[in-house]
Amino acid sequence: MTRARNVLLKKTPIIDHDKAKHFPDERFHDLIFRGFIIPGKQKSARIEERLNLRDILITLLMHYGGLRMSEPFHLYVHDVMLDPLRDGTAWVRVYHPSLGQAPNDWLDAKGKPIKCNRDEYLRGKWGLQPRTDYPESHQWHAGWKNTVVDGSLHFIDVNWFPTWAGELFWKLWVFYMAQRAQLQCEHPFAFVTLKGKPYGIDSFQRAHKTAVQRIGLQAAKVLGTSPHGHRHAYGQRCREANLDPIVIKKAMHHASLESQVVYTEPPRAAVMRALESAMQRHRDEENALPPPDFLSYGFQDVDPLGLLSGSNPKLLRRS
Repeated sequence: MTRARNVLLKKTPIIDHDKAKHFPDERFHDLIFRGFIIPGKQKSARIEERLNLRDILITLLMHYGGLRMSEPFHLYVHDVMLDPLRDGTAWVRVYHPSLGQAPNDWLDAKGKPIKCNRDEYLRGKWGLQPRTDYPESHQWHAGWKNTVVDGSLHFIDVNWFPTWAGELFWKLWVFYMAQRAQLQCEHPFAFVTLKGKPYGIDSFQRAHKTAVQRIGLQAAKVLGTSPHGHRHAYGQRCREANLDPIVIKKAMHHASLESQVVYTEPPRAAVMRALESAMQRHRDEENALPPPDFLSYGFQDVDPLGLLSGSNPKLLRRS
């Protein structure tokens, strides 16, 4: 065996991995309105008593806002406002957990807001640290991927798609803020436990799994029914809407166009539909390439039952 062949055999094969599954859009409203419920409270006349608003809001941020699972856990109560560009819609900004600009409610001795980043704000005002700085085993830990932030303020905007999702988020956010205001929260994080402590990712994952199972689905990453399946659903929705790749890159806060491939790669069924559609268009063209004529290549005697060529007598064996 030659040296060149040895080198060739040692090369790592390129594997086209199956794309990650996305949460089915047609079951999403079942999930948030029938999955994330408060057991025993379904006869209440108050929506905030019947629904787990906290987990619904987190899930909306991923499914219709395209956020990664860890990103909502860095959100402060200050980071959600009414959008001045669209009436009744939530304008959500998620700041970098340490570099992001701090809110203006930390005052100096003269009563003036202290301008600083969120690392300094958490440590100085609250005696806490950014959630990225807690050990991964800590219940308050939340990661931060290489997300592209905007400007010197170090934030990302949530881009609602469909756009009406921002209106739904705002309506539920108002109810949730009323709930949170009744708790003693010694921190600025938006999503909290019933005791007012910062809500943990592990706890959300368990709640999400229960909600998925409650609507009759199996919770599994390979099925798209894990929390990360919502971001993939967002990417697929952008692809199906034929959005420009540059727009998708901006909407999903990717560092490069290549980053969106795993989220926007069409599933096999969509590929097959596209190829069939293209083939039909191809058949209608005058210069369409016809299928091969097997008989012209000397295969008259290999298909006696007509499996490939039908009942053409030329392919029948002679007795």
